[in-house]
Amino acid sequence: MQEDLARLPVRLASNLDGARNNDLWARAVEKLSLEDKTTINFSFDKLSILSDLKAETEAAQLKCEERRLGFRRRNGEKVILRDVLGKVAKWISLFKEVGDVVVSYDPGHAALPWALVRFILQASIGDLEKYDFVVENLEIVSRSICRCRIVEQLYLDRHTSAAKDELELTLVKLYGAILLYLSKAKSFLERKKSLRIISSAFQNKQEFQALLDSITSDLQEVDEYAHLIAREDDSSRYSELNRILLECEAPLKRLSNQLQGIQDNLTDTKRRTILDWMSDTTKLPYLKHHKENKRQILKGTGEWLLNDEMYKKWKDDSASSLLWLHGIPGSGKSKLTSLVIEDAFKLSAQGLIPRPAIFYCSQNTAEPLRADPTSILASIARQLASLNPSSALLPPVVELYEETEAQGSASGTLDIDDSKELILALIDVYPVTTIIIDALDECCANERGVILDFLKTVIEESSSLVRIFISSREDGDIVFHLDRFPNMRISSGKNQVDIEAFVASETARLVRFGYLLRNSTRQMELAEEIASRVASQASGMFRWASLQLQNLTEMKTDADICNRLGRNPPSLEELYLEIYNRIASSQQFVSSRIAQNAFSLLLGMKTELKPDCFLTLVQFEDEVPTATQLLDICCNLVVFDETAKVFHFAHLSVREFLESLPVFSRARTHLDISLCALRQVADWNRAGLEIWSWNFRELGRYINKYLRFHLEEAGGQNRLIALRQGLWSLLDQGDLSTLDGPEGNLSIRWRVPKPPTNTDISYRCLFNAGALNFTEIVKYLLDGCSDQGAAPDKDIMSPELRFSADGSGLRYLFRVCTPDVHFELVKHAIRCGATAVLSELLDRPGPDTFGPNFALEAASSAFVEETTCMEVLMDRFGLSCISTETILRAVSVGFGNITPSTSEQSRFVQGLVQRGLHFHVDPDFLSSVEFLLKQNSGLPPSNGRWFTETFLLLVDTDEGCELSVEFVKMMIRQASPSDQQLLRMLSRCELQHLVQTDFVFIARNCKFWEPIDLMLTSGVISPPNFDFFLDILAWRNGEYLLQDLLNREDGHDIGREVFTQNFLESLAASSADREAIITLLSSGLEITNEVLFSACTEVQPGMGENDKFWWLLYEVYSKKDPKVLDRAQDLLEKAAKNGQWEGFRYLLTEDESLVVTEDIVLLAANREQSQWGGYAAAEKRIETLQLLKKHTDSKACLQILGDAIAKPCEIPGYKIVTQEGYTFVVKEQTWTTKAL
Repeated sequence: MQEDLARLPVRLASNLDGARNNDLWARAVEKLSLEDKTTINFSFDKLSILSDLKAETEAAQLKCEERRLGFRRRNGEKVILRDVLGKVAKWISLFKEVGDVVVSYDPGHAALPWALVRFILQASIGDLEKYDFVVENLEIVSRSICRCRIVEQLYLDRHTSAAKDELELTLVKLYGAILLYLSKAKSFLERKKSLRIISSAFQNKQEFQALLDSITSDLQEVDEYAHLIAREDDSSRYSELNRILLECEAPLKRLSNQLQGIQDNLTDTKRRTILDWMSDTTKLPYLKHHKENKRQILKGTGEWLLNDEMYKKWKDDSASSLLWLHGIPGSGKSKLTSLVIEDAFKLSAQGLIPRPAIFYCSQNTAEPLRADPTSILASIARQLASLNPSSALLPPVVELYEETEAQGSASGTLDIDDSKELILALIDVYPVTTIIIDALDECCANERGVILDFLKTVIEESSSLVRIFISSREDGDIVFHLDRFPNMRISSGKNQVDIEAFVASETARLVRFGYLLRNSTRQMELAEEIASRVASQASGMFRWASLQLQNLTEMKTDADICNRLGRNPPSLEELYLEIYNRIASSQQFVSSRIAQNAFSLLLGMKTELKPDCFLTLVQFEDEVPTATQLLDICCNLVVFDETAKVFHFAHLSVREFLESLPVFSRARTHLDISLCALRQVADWNRAGLEIWSWNFRELGRYINKYLRFHLEEAGGQNRLIALRQGLWSLLDQGDLSTLDGPEGNLSIRWRVPKPPTNTDISYRCLFNAGALNFTEIVKYLLDGCSDQGAAPDKDIMSPELRFSADGSGLRYLFRVCTPDVHFELVKHAIRCGATAVLSELLDRPGPDTFGPNFALEAASSAFVEETTCMEVLMDRFGLSCISTETILRAVSVGFGNITPSTSEQSRFVQGLVQRGLHFHVDPDFLSSVEFLLKQNSGLPPSNGRWFTETFLLLVDTDEGCELSVEFVKMMIRQASPSDQQLLRMLSRCELQHLVQTDFVFIARNCKFWEPIDLMLTSGVISPPNFDFFLDILAWRNGEYLLQDLLNREDGHDIGREVFTQNFLESLAASSADREAIITLLSSGLEITNEVLFSACTEVQPGMGENDKFWWLLYEVYSKKDPKVLDRAQDLLEKAAKNGQWEGFRYLLTEDESLVVTEDIVLLAANREQSQWGGYAAAEKRIETLQLLKKHTDSKACLQILGDAIAKPCEIPGYKIVTQEGYTFVVKEQTWTTKAL
């Protein structure tokens, strides 16, 4: 009866004590229909409703976080329910704050909507995912209630005007819409479940959306009237209410205290090591890149983006989303992205969100990592690895590093798959993750799809809130991937105000410094006209505006400027061409060459150089420009990065324009860079600097590392040009071993060897050219320079070669190149892997008798498996040049130089077989093989399998070859062959001579049954029995062998007589690991008490425990087998006696019926620390003793255990400490209270 009365419609105004807020809500109730009124329960505790609702909301939020709950909107966006409820909790808190600020505040019926919100939350909390649309809309309703409460207090209570009356009416209208929505939602949730399921179809959701749209529309109208009143009235005295209003506009705090309290217990050095393993900030200084972009932003520009509704929604939405900013070249995308990054950094500084992960891509040959997807994702992973650069690393990072370190591969870098997995794991740790990537179009075009696919996966699959911002041009592949996401195109309509501000500022700067209108008679008037015309013609391109202003600085008269402004605006490419032609056609020849050098260096250099090194390289005719001169010469196409202190192109479009010009083809660009470097080499030669000393200079290190690469890229004909312009200075060096290999290869095997000591010094240019594989130079020198018409400049020749000014002595020298020199030159080319030079030399007349010598030299070369020198020799001399010694030498060299990219066998031997080699495997060869293997013992198994496969290639060519069993055993010991390789060797043996001991030895090294089956066919071996299998399964391959046997059709027949319960007990007592036992259990055997007692073997001092005993216990207790559990007490005592502490602790933890006797305590306490093993075992000892203390009340036992725990740690470098009742084994040098 009371409930029915409570549902009757009532008049509220008489009970509100004249409070305006309650008046407005009462008036809103009166406007509801009778049906909607009867849905509302007006009987609730008005004073406690907000506190109760907030507590329930936070509980629901925690539930959503634990279960990672979310749902997808119709557009595919994934909403994170935890975040939605976090916002609801925020609005409730702010509403309560209004009550605390306003002294006369009476909750009254203003609490009515909150009561409905609470009911809806309670009704939907059991199935949040099904009623997701209702829960998400509750956030909008809660925000509206809170915001309007503040608006009332600020603008209604003390103001009288027409606007105030309109605001009041609009608020009543809005409150009515809120109550109507809540009433409908309540009615929907109160229906029977079957009806609710039917009504939750799309049309019902559409009805709720229409109600929500009405609330949103009314709220916008309320804001319009509120802003109108705010302009007329000073509300500054209501500072607290204004503060709360501003907080309504602020983003939700999404940074938990729990996350901030994470500790990693790492030293600063270790933390830095892990971070640098992920991504080295000295190579990818992402903060410096941001600082430079931020520095170039004109104050006040870009605000349109931060105020855009789409951007605001992306920034504060509860759905994971990706926002794509795109536009034409030069439209300011990077500057706008830096504003977005700054906005995110500010929110992070306020403690609202974690720091964003940022990356500025760049298509720059000097910074290749900035265009590499692997490096980009690794940098993002590094930034997400901790809350800030100096805080603790998050658990997924530490776990991955420790796992990688354990596998011995932590010396490398984070690969792209590891980066992806790590980023996904870190995103799950954060409440919200922000990733911002600028200029994605500058990432490698054929590889950036990896990043785009991954980012889409992150958005679609992550269970935490993720915001991704990408800026780029509108390249086809990027449009294909991102067009379905929210995107903003930069147009002249959006950034025109920014363009005008930039042009006005830049024009004023150029005029102020005398670059523009220096001699004008109407400077101010023309400056305004220039700013107006250029801004209006820019079509949204800052880059175009900048270039147009730069071109205007070349105009000397007002008339020329006016004429230029009056013409049709040129395109961006036309502006670039105009500037470049002016530079190239300049009468100042030196300046134009300096610009050419600068452009080439920026197009092709492999790493960035400091300003002084860069300026030294671009010099021409001993004219080294200053930084200011260089920028002036390059006419705004090159800029100086004040943050990174390097030169680079002003914009990507500059690089693209220059690359389109024939004069900057790839070969010509690298020729220019080579000539710049060679001029420096010539200067150092004249100064008497030895080549080894170049590495003490930054420029010298660059030349040593990359000059060979630039010369190779320049091409043969360009190298001939370089020969006459400085390359001779390099080739005339006595030692080029400091030069890195092709493409900057750092391997010492690629270093250039010195010319032979038995040749005249005058030939070293020829030998060095051959070593570098510069075929055209070798040919040019051997032909006496006649086809080029001139020898190198005598000023750069060594004294020994300065025979005459015209170089005639040089031509004579090479015409009389002796056969001995030719012979040494061929061998030198082979040693250097210079295949092209080798072909050229072999095509020249010479004796055919040297083939075996050359082949032996090639076999001794470190490049025997990596170059085609041997192929060239066999093409020239045939297989007749190949001897057994040559083959052994080549295999020996290849055996020691195997890399992950090496094929499964020797390419050299494979080539011999393909050419029809028939090799005779004689005893001497087999003895040499054995000697070679023993000489190289200790190499990884992969090297041994490579050697075995190469050996078998030769064996397969000899049909009559027979191998002895002893030889096969030697191969097993020294080369670790695979089962298939072992099978092939056994097929070449006379198995009738096989003895049982040999059979057992070979079987121990098999993973598969087939080789054993082959040996059994000999008929001289006893069938496998109990002892055989017990022996075999105790070896490392036993589990694989057993698994393969049981998978065979005849496997169960072979083992039926052997694999019994008795065998399982014996196997448990042996040194076999648990995998073999698991395999046997799958065949139908059971774990019995006998098996458990057998597995509980005594652990020898200093040895680790075999985990099979613990695993068997786990299996028994998980199945609750009473037949086995009845002897648990006896098993506990045996485990204590034998030192099986893992199983001992498991028994105590799982079985509450077990009793800790004094004998057990004495066994644990009196066991010497040395018998527990190393550091990990010492920790187990402490854990075991502490566990025993919890399971005994005996004072005598507790005293014994306390004394044992207090014993000093006997492990060097470790100590035992007690903190807050817990005891730990820690490293002495790193222990701190904080670490514990």
